[in-house]
Amino acid sequence: MQQLFPSSQELAKHKILADGVFDLSQGLQKLADVGSANISIAALPTALTLKWSEVRPPRQRDDFAQGLLGNRLKIYYFQYLAQFMADEKLIPAAAWQHAGHSHVQNTDGKDCAEMFSTELIEGNAVRAFFGGTGFFNATWLLDFLMNPERCIARGERLTAKSTDKGYAITLSSGNKRKPKEEETFLFKADFSAMQWQHISQF
Repeated sequence: MQQLFPSSQELAKHKILADGVFDLSQGLQKLADVGSANISIAALPTALTLKWSEVRPPRQRDDFAQGLLGNRLKIYYFQYLAQFMADEKLIPAAAWQHAGHSHVQNTDGKDCAEMFSTELIEGNAVRAFFGGTGFFNATWLLDFLMNPERCIARGERLTAKSTDKGYAITLSSGNKRKPKEEETFLFKADFSAMQWQHISQF
């Protein structure tokens, strides 16, 4: 089942077709300037950039992936792996906050830096955890940064704000109170670690 999810481990198995660097701080500021109710941006406390690599994994068959993968995880023909940097220093992948992680915690969090969670209609949840590779699936994030009007038209939202213990960039779609899909990049307050999660509701 693990191979169904487009984790950094799975995406890294495919040939890199292109790569580049994106100024995330500048990109978020441009989003703030759009002035949409679907976008809420709080100032970043540090300069962030991401290094991306483009890959093309096989598309999941709808009948095979249905019930596990949210739409934002399977609509893209190309997927993008990304490493994040704070003030030009690489941010390691490690889960430093374990809310909702129903497993035995590793002391350094490296075994669960990525989490996929599928909440099923009957109330059950399917969760898959992946160890940190230093990369994250940033496909949806880059799409929103580059094509905000298209994403807003689909009813998607992006928020970037400080939290009690760090800074979070969250994408969501569907109902605002209970999103159908929600993806979060969660940075530790000193940007010494980050983790990623994608939650789908069925």
